[in-house]
Amino acid sequence: QPFRGPYHFRAPSRIFWRTTKRGQAALDRLKVFDSIPQPYDKKKRMVVPAALKVVRLKPTRKFAYLGRLAHEVGEEERESQDLLPEEETAHEATETGREKRGEEN
Repeated sequence: QPFRGPYHFRAPSRIFWRTTKRGQAALDRLKVFDSIPQPYDKKKRMVVPAALKVVRLKPTRKFAYLGRLAHEVGEEERESQDLLPEEETAHEATETGREKRGEEN
C-alpha cells in the first residue's frame, strides 16, 4: 500500500529538512521557507560574497540546485516561485490599479 510510505517531500523547504539526518542542533537553528515570509519581505536583500558557490565549492565537486530537484520529484508550485519580486509587485500594482478604476481584464 503506497500511502503508508516511503514519503518523498516535494517542496524545497521539506526536501532539505529530511536529507539532513545528523546534527539536531543545526536543524533546530535552520529556517527554510518556500517564499519570503512576512518579517523578512521588507528587509533589504544583500549578497554575501563569502558564501558564493564560486568561492566555497571546489571545481571538481558535484552540486545540484534544490529547485531542480524539487521539480524532478514532482513539485507543482514551481511557476509561482519563479516570479521575481519586481515582476510580482508590478503585477500586483496593475491588478490593484484596475480594481480601483473599476476596469476589468
